Amino acid sequence: MTSVKICFGLVLGLSVAACGGGGGATVAPPTPSTPEPPQAPSYNTTEYRENPGLGEIGALAAYDDGLTGAGVTVALMDSSVDVLHPDLDANIHPESKDFGGNDGALFDDTLYDISENPNIITPTIHGTMTAGIIAAERNDQGTHGVAPEAQILALRMDLPELASWGGKDINLAAVPDAIDHAIANDARILMVEWAFWDENSNQYAGADNQIAEEFYVPEEYLASVREAFQKAIDAGMLIVIPAGNEFGSAPTAFISQLGLKDGNQNAVLVVGAVDRDQTIFDRSNKAGYAQDYFVVAPSGVTTTLPIHGFREGRNPWGSTSDGTSFAGPHVAGAAALLMQAFPNLTAKEVGEILLASTTDLGAAGSDEIYGQGLINVERALAPMGVTASRTRDGREVALSGSVLSLSPVFGDAVSAMPAFGSVSMLDGYRRAYRQNMHSQVQYRDARALVEHRLNTFISSSSSSVALDGIGHMNFSFMAPTRRNEALEDALPYVARTGVGTARNVAFSFSKAISAGLDMRVSTATGGAGLFTSFGMDDPQARLSDNGVRSDAYASLFDGALGMALNSDSKNKWNYSFAVSRFDVEPNHSTLFDAPAENTEAYAVTAGAAVRAEGYALGMDAGVLRESGSFLGAIGQGALNFGNNATTVYAALYGRYQFAHGWQMVARYSYGVSSVDVPVGGFVEGISAIHTDAFAVELSTRNIVSDGDRLGFSFSQPLRARSGELLAYLPTGQTADTRELTFERVIGALAPSKRQLDTEITYEMQKHHSGLSLQANILLQQNPGHRAGQAAALLLRANLPF
Repeated sequence: MTSVKICFGLVLGLSVAACGGGGGATVAPPTPSTPEPPQAPSYNTTEYRENPGLGEIGALAAYDDGLTGAGVTVALMDSSVDVLHPDLDANIHPESKDFGGNDGALFDDTLYDISENPNIITPTIHGTMTAGIIAAERNDQGTHGVAPEAQILALRMDLPELASWGGKDINLAAVPDAIDHAIANDARILMVEWAFWDENSNQYAGADNQIAEEFYVPEEYLASVREAFQKAIDAGMLIVIPAGNEFGSAPTAFISQLGLKDGNQNAVLVVGAVDRDQTIFDRSNKAGYAQDYFVVAPSGVTTTLPIHGFREGRNPWGSTSDGTSFAGPHVAGAAALLMQAFPNLTAKEVGEILLASTTDLGAAGSDEIYGQGLINVERALAPMGVTASRTRDGREVALSGSVLSLSPVFGDAVSAMPAFGSVSMLDGYRRAYRQNMHSQVQYRDARALVEHRLNTFISSSSSSVALDGIGHMNFSFMAPTRRNEALEDALPYVARTGVGTARNVAFSFSKAISAGLDMRVSTATGGAGLFTSFGMDDPQARLSDNGVRSDAYASLFDGALGMALNSDSKNKWNYSFAVSRFDVEPNHSTLFDAPAENTEAYAVTAGAAVRAEGYALGMDAGVLRESGSFLGAIGQGALNFGNNATTVYAALYGRYQFAHGWQMVARYSYGVSSVDVPVGGFVEGISAIHTDAFAVELSTRNIVSDGDRLGFSFSQPLRARSGELLAYLPTGQTADTRELTFERVIGALAPSKRQLDTEITYEMQKHHSGLSLQANILLQQNPGHRAGQAAALLLRANLPF
């Protein structure tokens, strides 16, 4: 007769709303269900998409971070601005001022006949258009600016009379006063929308686009204009200058050369224009001499247009040309977003970041056409350079390498500490960023452990050999299996053990040394199965392995090697002594780039037990010494909670035989742990940690056939009962020195949830028909001492055919 082994395993994960919630001293009564929290707003709106330039510079990342430019003032040196425009009125600074001699009017509402004088159009609408690109409001109409809540300090510079060419000229005499006004009103950015040419400008302009001498800044104003802009730089303003539209090899405005002056690096940004395909606009002047502080930005975008004066009753929004005048405001708006996000940055730092975070265009690296490339707001907001945090004693720690593989003993304790979700780190510019350290913590998945047990049962094999005169040897392993792909595809979980190799090998050897004294050497893949307490032997296999017959503290580890001595006297008293070594590896963690180093654990255990007819009672006591871990938890960097931990523990256990074949087995374990907290981390102290575990089993035999077994078990795996950690977490930054500030955190290390396992087992071995059967049903409440439920089912049979 042949037999066929059929195995089926199933794990179900269930989430129950009533299992959620935090800890606390009291249990709150049930409350009605609350509505789902509102979803985060989406800023990828029609209003946003109306200006394609916003997407091209990566501004959406800033909006998703809640940035709008609020609190930042941009001084706009341009022609008149329609301050009553519905997309601008809320963002016009109250100290905006006319410096052109227009009787204080900020907007030119003259009803020009543009058919007779078309050159008046641009100077009349230009200021309103550039203001809209910077800071048009987000109000579900038209489009919005790069920084939709920044303040525009309008500096109207055009003279009231028409120039000989039909447009407007700038009041050059008022430039120093206008810049002084911007400084006095705390403007952080100066957007320059007038071309300041001199006799040297034409050497950079295209041959067919030479600048007429009448547009040069007169000699009498050259020095005062240069000094005024230098004063703005010295006052801490970022100067943004359009490159010009003369088909030139370099910027033509002489003030652009201020970026070459020693001490002005990064304080001046010159901006060229690109098309939708991010090719430089043919008229845009190129980087040339300014390539180290030259960037490009979109033009040909939608923005605000005046709706008063000669444009009364017309569309409030329209498209710009492809000029650099409309590229520059994108950079000014980007700078406003960056300054809002990091208000302690200097203007030069903002300029440097914008230059260093561009999207490279043209030739690789800096080049004479695109300079540093297209501005990229998303990159500018991201950490740059070396990112690190600090401990309270000033030690630098890299958060990327700070990880914690947490054993189930602590359950949800760390995740219940909100301060770990908002730890500050600094980048190379000492900008503070929030890091959610909860994402750096990984918890051993109790569901995965059950799946591992299913695999073990389904594909395990074992043998036992008595060696005459030598001793007794046991050997077990997970055998290679044939894959049933159809079954695997059909079921939520089927044990998958691979093909071709034996794994999880366990071995034990025992030898009688003298009458009543024997020695045992064991190695096991799970520490809990290393040694079994005296009088507690039970061959029935369970999915829940919570230490009812063995050391609950050994269950923290993945592998073990040990030696035990047992003395069994004739009066049924037993004394035992065991020494064990455990593997301490975060095998269940994907956070560690490499295996943890210098980690090991040893335990010394002594016990005494008495066994008589119908009962057995015993007590074990031991010391567990860990190096590189703490109750199975392994940390690195700032999350290294503890090294060199010592746990003193004891266990009481017993077995009682009832009438009619029923038997009860119980075990309770309790321990106290202390740990040396290493320097260089956020945790500065951990109190004594009290832990316990318990298990109760009730079983009987001969239910259906001779020798079969039915069992019921209820258990709690090892869990922290009490204990606290003291940590100082960097959660803020000083505005002046940019040093990290620290929050004192005292967190409970006892989880708010408790894992409780309820299991039913049935086993029939060697029935007269040749049938063998094993069935397990397990329900886990709060697996891993974390909220939730899991269930597992195992059915294993050997059929006689």
